[in-house]
Amino acid sequence: MTEAGSPGADAPDPATPGGTGVPTPELLAAFERHLASERRYSPHTLTAYRRDLEILRAWCASQQLTELAALRHHHIRHCLAQLHARGRASASLRRWLASVRALFRFALREGLVMDNPCAGIRAPRGARKLPGNLDVDQIHQLLAPAGGDLLAVRDRTMAELFYSSGLRLAELAAANLTDLDLAAGIITVTGKGAKMRQLPVG
Repeated sequence: MTEAGSPGADAPDPATPGGTGVPTPELLAAFERHLASERRYSPHTLTAYRRDLEILRAWCASQQLTELAALRHHHIRHCLAQLHARGRASASLRRWLASVRALFRFALREGLVMDNPCAGIRAPRGARKLPGNLDVDQIHQLLAPAGGDLLAVRDRTMAELFYSSGLRLAELAAANLTDLDLAAGIITVTGKGAKMRQLPVG
């Protein structure tokens, strides 16, 4: 059996609205009026805030937290962790945290709390999607002759240099003919942090 306000493993889904937790309906209504009148938020945005804060309210009810000022850093972290464990997308978690943080800023302004328990908390980042690699056919298509005019020759040369040497895009854009040593088969570029490096060409 867990104590009131402790992170019990059998806590209900925090995304289920209801209960008698905080923030109270009166505070939510006042906060919504603030967002509508002072921040000029749209009805759609207000609905998103309301949904996020109902999640907090349901979680507080499941933890028997009935005073907004009783919420601490670890409470917000635990609710966020539960939402993450239940498969919420990182964008959804960031929005939820932003909504709760904004509520506490309002509560601070109104003198209802002494601090913001969301301070310093960051939502979990989603998996970073890495760019895919070109297959052989795509590379041949990219390097295929596209005309004999100077512009086409330049573009094809840049594409081949980009592909064969592993240049960064910024390095390729900044490269000059004087950086290229055809006899040695290398190109000298200035990379990140103004560091010079030499790469093979071919």
